[in-house]
Amino acid sequence: IILTSAAPAQPAADTVNGRFLLIFDTSSGMKSRVPATQYAVERLFLSMMNGQLHPEDGIGVWAFDRKLRTGQLPLQRWVPQDAATIASKITNFVIHQHYSRSARFDAIMPAVNNLVRSSQRLTVLIFSDGSGQIKGTPYDEAINSSFKQHERALANAKATFIVVLRGQSGQY
Repeated sequence: IILTSAAPAQPAADTVNGRFLLIFDTSSGMKSRVPATQYAVERLFLSMMNGQLHPEDGIGVWAFDRKLRTGQLPLQRWVPQDAATIASKITNFVIHQHYSRSARFDAIMPAVNNLVRSSQRLTVLIFSDGSGQIKGTPYDEAINSSFKQHERALANAKATFIVVLRGQSGQY
């Protein structure tokens, strides 16, 4: 499930390179969802993030459970001809994570909020099983409500929640 705001995003200035950050929940509940996560990542890159990804945009990857882990995969620069290679690097990263414990969104949200505040244009995609609660965005209530509403159905389908947050000029 991809959650989006009803408000349209402002068009970005052509001179500002975008940044994309993919954050992967590595809790034990995500282990059975790795194939769905891989599929989602592949589809997102082959569609160039639904047309939002432009040449030279930066792509970062983080992982979390009770702690945030950054820097395990180097920052990627988007080159459309390398879509399959970039997607493969990220899906291999997902496959080789250690899945255990539970995930806590409070492990990532302070860093995400700081990054939003310091970015001209940032899109954050959080891949999760929907357990726990997000705090720190203007959309917390809607996101957490959707988690509760769809948690069981997605667990049964071994599907992944994808929360998409967009920051522009330092604000959500």
